[in-house]
Amino acid sequence: MHKHVSSITRTTSPNLRLVVNASAALPACRSMMGETCTDRLQWLEEQMSVAQARLESLQKERKQLLLARWRGLDADGKSPLA
Repeated sequence: MHKHVSSITRTTSPNLRLVVNASAALPACRSMMGETCTDRLQWLEEQMSVAQARLESLQKERKQLLLARWRGLDADGKSPLA
């Protein structure tokens, strides 16, 4: 898990890094606090799910832009020379 988290955090914003890094603390929080932090953990897990979906979307967009740039196209997929 740690290796996966660090690979994600290298390419993301500070806020997303915080959410992703918080995922490593969830099991420890559950075991130490019992049910007293269940609501907070549920909220954090939901935020992480949203952040993960956003990260995947941004990675897909980045890949498309890199391919377009490699092909010599602008962000709309048109050749700047045309």
